[in-house]
Amino acid sequence: MELTIVNMVGSGSLENKFVLSEVVAKTGKRAELIPKKNCVLLKLTNPRASAMLFPSGKLVVTGASTEDMLKAAAQKCTQILKSLKFHVGLMHFRLENVIGRADANFRILLEELSLAHPDITTYEPELYPALIYRMPRPKVHILIFVSGKVVFTGSRDARDLREACYLISPILEQFRDAKLPNADHHIGQAFETATPRD
Repeated sequence: MELTIVNMVGSGSLENKFVLSEVVAKTGKRAELIPKKNCVLLKLTNPRASAMLFPSGKLVVTGASTEDMLKAAAQKCTQILKSLKFHVGLMHFRLENVIGRADANFRILLEELSLAHPDITTYEPELYPALIYRMPRPKVHILIFVSGKVVFTGSRDARDLREACYLISPILEQFRDAKLPNADHHIGQAFETATPRD
């Protein structure tokens, strides 16, 4: 399988507290208030990413495909806020999570895979369509869909995801479903990252 990095998540502090309504008022169309997450969402175009600003001054950046893009997006958000006369300074920004995906190109017998590896897998299809495989080394969570689509997450290092992809490939081959053709399943929800609340 070939791994593609699709998202990186980073967080840091802007060293100031914010009134979210004031941020929205000053940024106009650039920002959107997200009441459920108690944050303001800033959508950036260059680099393409999204930044979430919390009242405490915590900044969470998502959507970048490289670490350089992630850091550039955090700096861009800081520059925008400074230009609007907010007193901010980016501190302690770091990569928190890397998300990748791959495709085995064959359907997988998830129930059989779960029974063979009960200690490191969770499979509850009535609640979530993917089997969750918790690889101990490297420590990576792998979401495996019956269609053969695979999502890798839970590490700050893309090298861990690549190693996990290499190690899981022969295991998936053991549980290949030769009876049915491959079929795509919706996996968009797998790329949603839990946003920290303040």
